[in-house]
Amino acid sequence: MNDQAGPSRVIWLASYPRSGALWLRALIGNLLVGDLQSSAQLQQVIPEIDATTGRRVALPPGRRTLIATRWPRKADTFASGTTDGYICIVRNPLDVMRSLFQFNRMEYVPANRPPDEETLEKAWQAYAERFTASAGHPLRDAGADHLNWVNHVASWRRAEGVPALYVRYEDLLADTAGQLKRMCRFLRAPLDDAAADRIVRKSRRDILQALEIHELKSRKKGLFYRPELEAALLRGARVISPADRPARDLPETVRADFMAAFSPTMTDLGYTLAPDAQTVAVSPEPLGEETVLPEGPDFAAARVGRIFKPTKVPTDLVEERS
Repeated sequence: MNDQAGPSRVIWLASYPRSGALWLRALIGNLLVGDLQSSAQLQQVIPEIDATTGRRVALPPGRRTLIATRWPRKADTFASGTTDGYICIVRNPLDVMRSLFQFNRMEYVPANRPPDEETLEKAWQAYAERFTASAGHPLRDAGADHLNWVNHVASWRRAEGVPALYVRYEDLLADTAGQLKRMCRFLRAPLDDAAADRIVRKSRRDILQALEIHELKSRKKGLFYRPELEAALLRGARVISPADRPARDLPETVRADFMAAFSPTMTDLGYTLAPDAQTVAVSPEPLGEETVLPEGPDFAAARVGRIFKPTKVPTDLVEERS
């Protein structure tokens, strides 16, 4: 075992909302733990910090810690001196937009009755127009630039001097075991085929969905249930979206603006929007070169500390633990 003396180090698991972050955490969490039993356990093994949870993370001294985030990369936000590297998962913006609408759709329809399909379609068109105009998920609060998809991707893509691995959600979906082994090589924790297949089975969508259903029914606090989300949950908000829900078409009224807003970044990531603007082709080439973390200390879990109510993105969310 490596000497634990020295500064704390962070490996970030970065993603834009609704881009596969939970799946990524579950895969790596099952690697570290062996058999995750709850979403609260996953939050302990790989905590997440963002602008809404208000959690402070205390780092174990002299060890490497995995922390998930949906923020863009900013040196003043992430205490860059503690960063050893990061894995960034990306997803094409058309499906990100569809998934975000599905997750938040009850915010865009009348609350006094179940929405019919015509109401949902009108809400979808309005949402697509706002998403396209904002280049990302529109927020009510001013200054919330962390949900601009183009800026978010650019912030992680332009990081220099930090070991990084980029993973497309679509590649993870097509070859989960292969992408898991690629990530594990980056983390200096190589897997054989049998071990990778075992972790993939434990992290399947239906397994995570069953866990979500169980924790919602039992009101077990974790990533799927929190008392403050009760109203949204009662209206149907779910972290794991139903797999059989048909994708909504990109409205013709925003197709040209959507292409203008997202095509350059999509091309950089190996995405091509089909002529009908309803499907996305993915390059067969890996996203970026395969890299490996430098040798360093062993992994250890951080500790999620006190809760506060930030009025803006705090600059000191990461602190060393003595």
